[in-house]
Amino acid sequence: MTGPYGTAASNEPYPSGVVAVGVVASIFMPLISLIVALILGTNENNPTRKGQLKSWAILSGALMLVAFVLVFGLLAGSRSVGY
Repeated sequence: MTGPYGTAASNEPYPSGVVAVGVVASIFMPLISLIVALILGTNENNPTRKGQLKSWAILSGALMLVAFVLVFGLLAGSRSVGY
């Protein structure tokens, strides 16, 4: 059986280059990466790739949370100094 692009449908994970681009995108654009991972995950039938997309979405969400906490922590810290 072949996939939609003429490749064999199997449980192969994404190639390492694709994973590297996903990690870099998560670091620099976590919101866009989260949206892309969630959209791709809804259409993916391969359980290995679906797991990779889930991990990508979790990484993107965690990076957004860390940035949120750092920004508001710094803002709260600068307000408490009294300048």
